[in-house]
Amino acid sequence: MSLPWLVVGGAGREFEPVSSHLRDCLLGDVSPLTCRSYVYDLLRWFRVLWAVGVGWEQAAGTEAAALVGWSRSARNPERQQRREGGIRPGL
Repeated sequence: MSLPWLVVGGAGREFEPVSSHLRDCLLGDVSPLTCRSYVYDLLRWFRVLWAVGVGWEQAAGTEAAALVGWSRSARNPERQQRREGGIRPGL
């Protein structure tokens, strides 16, 4: 099955655990936009794991806490907008 999105590792090769999950989603009753969102979430997760040098099989609460901390501190224009002047109309 051809995949519309791929997560690649540092060597530029397809990262099979994510591709396998994406195939399962696409074969199930999940919308393509939901699959795309899942892929971006998994990419964030794996970037944290790669940054701290932990394989996904060994990931634990410490790495989950690192992801949460990174998510809270990362620049997010939508979050900044809500703090400064409330939610924009239409969002």
